[in-house]
Amino acid sequence: MFTGNIQSIRKTCCAVIIDGDCAIVVDYTGTKVHWTRDHWDAVQMAIELVARNGGGKVELGPGTYKLKKTLTVPSNVALVGAGPATRLVPEFGGPVIEVTDASNIKVGDFAIVDEGAITNTFAIVLDCVSKSSIFGIYLRNVFGVLQLRSTVTNTNPTRMNIVSGIVAEDVRHRAVEVQEDVSYCKLSDIYIRNAEGSENGIVLDSTLGGVGLGQREGNKLSNITVLSAGGLGIYIKEWTDLQLTNITVEESKLDGIVIEADTKTATRIYIINAKSRNNGGNGLKITGTATAKATNIIYIGDLSKNGNYGAFLQYCEKVRIYATADENTAGKISIGTEVTNLHYVLSDEAYADQALPTYIHTLTVQA
Repeated sequence: MFTGNIQSIRKTCCAVIIDGDCAIVVDYTGTKVHWTRDHWDAVQMAIELVARNGGGKVELGPGTYKLKKTLTVPSNVALVGAGPATRLVPEFGGPVIEVTDASNIKVGDFAIVDEGAITNTFAIVLDCVSKSSIFGIYLRNVFGVLQLRSTVTNTNPTRMNIVSGIVAEDVRHRAVEVQEDVSYCKLSDIYIRNAEGSENGIVLDSTLGGVGLGQREGNKLSNITVLSAGGLGIYIKEWTDLQLTNITVEESKLDGIVIEADTKTATRIYIINAKSRNNGGNGLKITGTATAKATNIIYIGDLSKNGNYGAFLQYCEKVRIYATADENTAGKISIGTEVTNLHYVLSDEAYADQALPTYIHTLTVQA
């Protein structure tokens, strides 16, 4: 009988406890059911044990878990650590955690610290996952943080998930990537800093992945901070029905926030209470083509002190911009080819909220 600290373990639960260089799997009775120096083997065994019993929680105790393979989490399983004291350290190319064709999973409350092992992938991958939660994860020096995608045919696409409380430092590629056929997901309280080595901070790109359903509506991002991205801060390509509130993008090497249409439109994108400042390029760039325009875009916030324009527009229509836009190197705004039905107020002082049209107030409340 194992007699270590197994508080809060209950039926349909397992715990994994680090003891020296070994990992011990303990069931809800306190019985030691597995002991190994292979930390991945211990954690994956605990996951599979609760899954076979219909689902439950796997609690990872404090300590450093050296992982040689990807942890896979099936439906109805929660993988929960003890806060930053639980450290997952990959010793392989990644991803660290992958969830495929599953629902009702919870993963979080731990740290992932990469020492350079992960290459060309994200630390956490959700593929055709629904009604699940990723929360409370600190990541350092990872190639990528999180990828939401739908690539498995004949399954339900990724939808109705919640991602919250993510802090990432020293990202080497891109922090968050949301692909085609991802809908009704909420991403909140995400903080990315020291991402100079990254390609882009956050990417929503409908030209990536997908299973042919064309579903990308109803996604919401709130309380997002991207500092010092190596490329673009936030890149939105050919997306539909997207709300971003309380967004801060600063010191990106290129543009702060980019909305792009190419072969398909980008439409109904509302960015409320945003700050895109001190970026190397434009604070906000909205662009399309002669055959596919960006349309129905609203931006409210700050577009100051950028290396080019506060806002750069071309091939777009029905755009509303209400923002502070002082001290931009090239000027407040550049209006290029085929920009129609544009309304903007750009000032040197903070834009007064009470001066916004009534329907803008409504959008702010809904977001």
